[in-house]
Amino acid sequence: MSYRAFRFDSGKLDRVRAWPPRTPPSPAAPRSEALWGFVWRAHTAALGLLPEQQTKLLFAVDGRARFKPPLPTGYFGNGIVLTNSRAWGN
Repeated sequence: MSYRAFRFDSGKLDRVRAWPPRTPPSPAAPRSEALWGFVWRAHTAALGLLPEQQTKLLFAVDGRARFKPPLPTGYFGNGIVLTNSRAWGN
């Protein structure tokens, strides 16, 4: 496994959000969702998956404002929720 870092300035993020063209026009996805979709699509294409193969994207979301009951005052640990999405190779 190798590590690469990529920088997406606001102009590049706007181009990612604008693709693909939507017919009829609809609101663009939030920047974070557009970036995750872009990276996931590129990663899946690089793997050369068959249409019936499934991929999964797992990412952490800050859950502090959503916990009920809330985290105790002064809590310094992680307040994340792991979420995932699945798609097929096609």
